[in-house]
Amino acid sequence: MASFDRFIETRWAYAALAAMVFILSLPGVFAMPVMDRDEGRFAEASSEMLETGDFVVIRYHENLRNKKPVGIHWMQAASVAATVGAEAREIAAYRLPSLLGAILATMATLWGGSALFTRRAAFIGAMLIGTTLLLTTEAHIAKTDAAQCGFLALGMGALAQMRRGAGKSMGVLFWFCLAVGVLLKGVIAPMVMGFTVVGLLLWERRDGVWNAGWAKPLLSWLGISLFCVMTIPWFIAVQIATQGEFLFEAAAVDLGQKIVSAAEGHKGPPGVHLAGLPILFWPGTLLLVPGIW
Repeated sequence: MASFDRFIETRWAYAALAAMVFILSLPGVFAMPVMDRDEGRFAEASSEMLETGDFVVIRYHENLRNKKPVGIHWMQAASVAATVGAEAREIAAYRLPSLLGAILATMATLWGGSALFTRRAAFIGAMLIGTTLLLTTEAHIAKTDAAQCGFLALGMGALAQMRRGAGKSMGVLFWFCLAVGVLLKGVIAPMVMGFTVVGLLLWERRDGVWNAGWAKPLLSWLGISLFCVMTIPWFIAVQIATQGEFLFEAAAVDLGQKIVSAAEGHKGPPGVHLAGLPILFWPGTLLLVPGIW
């Protein structure tokens, strides 16, 4: 164990985690056909973006696709342009951002976990998330989820570093990850990261005094400005280009229906995700009970 502990203290620990996710996910990236109807739609919309040169409006078969923001399409377009080209129609090229997102999520877990726990616990936690059936599956599907997971994990890692006393640079990184998350999946990133910050502040309130000193890097004007520069221009541009349809359809039609009812055939009884946890979180499931204990 001494040699293991020495190894995980080095930067090679990150390389080992990246290689692990790469090996587990790469066969599916190239071998599996289009797995999901949404995967085909995301890939086609990204392909049309490349072919038309319009990187503001998202279209699917020349119809407006006002569901998710543009982030994943930019990533997929860059991946395809750098590898095979849009005319090749190879789904593997569109999956590379998901593969990289899964790798980022694993490495960020080690980085953030090291600020909260021992290095060994952080490395084991990173191994668990990097080998889960759910993440390795999403890593070879050309959608938003794996990429979103990667940037959320990196942003949460920045929060963990702030709690250890890191400076303004972690605040800038947090806002950067939040901006990417907004461009990938709208309100999901602000909900996850925002509720975490608010929950910590409420949890640590003692005798009417807020223990908020660790959160001061979040007030960095550079980070907040970066967030605004990264997100606001595209939302303004797409609103103008779609005559105000994008935000209405994305909020009222796509997100709104999912909040109040089952949308697009995705339905199930309460607790269905919890029931699927033993399979989806495998092999991390093995440590759930001892972890709760």
